Amino acid sequence: MAHRCERPDLVLDLLRRLSISGFDMESFRIQRTCVKIIRNHSDDTEWYKTSSNYQAQMLEIGIRPQQIMLNAMIMNAVEAGDFETAYSIFDVAKARRMRRGTIMYSVIFKGVAQSLNHDILESLVLRAEEEGALPRNNPLVFCLLVTVWKLLHRGRKLGSQYPQVYTAMLQVYARYCDVLPLQELGIYMPEKSKRVAPISKPTPQILCIMLLGFMAQHSNSNHLLDLYMRYHSLVKRNHPLVATIAQTDHVANAFVLHLGRNIRTLSACPMILRNMLEPPAIADIKVAKPSVQTWSILAFSYSLQGHKAAAERVLAMMRERGYRPNDITWNSIISGYAKCQDIKAVVEAMRQMTSAGFEVNSRILRALTHVVDQKGLLSSLRKIIDIDQIYERKFDETDKESELVTSRVQGNGSEVIQYAVKRKQRQILDNYEANIELQEGPYD
Repeated sequence: MAHRCERPDLVLDLLRRLSISGFDMESFRIQRTCVKIIRNHSDDTEWYKTSSNYQAQMLEIGIRPQQIMLNAMIMNAVEAGDFETAYSIFDVAKARRMRRGTIMYSVIFKGVAQSLNHDILESLVLRAEEEGALPRNNPLVFCLLVTVWKLLHRGRKLGSQYPQVYTAMLQVYARYCDVLPLQELGIYMPEKSKRVAPISKPTPQILCIMLLGFMAQHSNSNHLLDLYMRYHSLVKRNHPLVATIAQTDHVANAFVLHLGRNIRTLSACPMILRNMLEPPAIADIKVAKPSVQTWSILAFSYSLQGHKAAAERVLAMMRERGYRPNDITWNSIISGYAKCQDIKAVVEAMRQMTSAGFEVNSRILRALTHVVDQKGLLSSLRKIIDIDQIYERKFDETDKESELVTSRVQGNGSEVIQYAVKRKQRQILDNYEANIELQEGPYD
């Protein structure tokens, strides 16, 4: 996002005077200044209305939006959920014969995913190919793959009849990238994709998102362990793409999460952390060490399977290695204790958590609903914290997420576990995407 503009009214007045004096209002400096005003988000819930008002004043001044301004306007519309306006601005760029580049297409792809407008995606891809934004554009290919992931994940969550995530991602991948790396990993399925001549080598980011997509589609498969062994073997051999992926913990975290969901493969999770901790045989290989999130996911996995002692041991190992448990770690540990109906352990963990400076958040409160003896739990918690006030403050009926999860807690317990796994899966994807996607500035 562009730097904030503290006094948009004063800047707009200056722009008005510059326009009257005959200054070139289509210059990059003027357009960039307008972008700072347009993207001047604040905590105000009316930010989109305010920004739209600024845009109207700019048009009155005589400022004709160029590409970077149109990018910013589309960003605002997508973030506000005004997809009709976003698509209209996107079409304006074409009508004015502007080059709709990587940023503009990536933002409009984001709008497709959020609006669940599956039908328009293929036409947008064809337009991108016609205008030269694809195929030789790995950053946009990555954005397209993320769009397919999010679109299908959200659509299937709502019960829509969309294809499997990885199957759809593979069709996009094979359209633009060399399939050899997928073949080496053993996750290329020729019957699921149209084989095309290799156009470009995938970036590590593209290969990573494909791995995450495969794990999401095959999360309950015993083949995931075989995939991890192939992945680790390629890392040890310093594969130019796979070894690069291993420099961050995203893929390793995903393996721990998905293998931990299956009681038959749970025992493989500690091996993944050991492999991350062991020095590589080749000096040039740099493998990411387990992060707090890695340890937290391991604790989460044991908690899901009801292995209380193992989850506690993970917490102890974190401390031994100098890692400070964070809120996700505590959420995981307390959730495990709650499902084990161990009220004493829940209370002790809550005491340790609050003593460490962490607040009782809504996720902790939802985890506590696993305890059958709610009366006994609340009686014990009242001795260490003001749990009644916390409940009153946290369970706000306007919190849509709380409403969703609370309704599931009242139903089948397995749905709660499924939701928790899906939420952590989304966290891995969102964290990875935030680390490698294009900067959110509208310049292209």
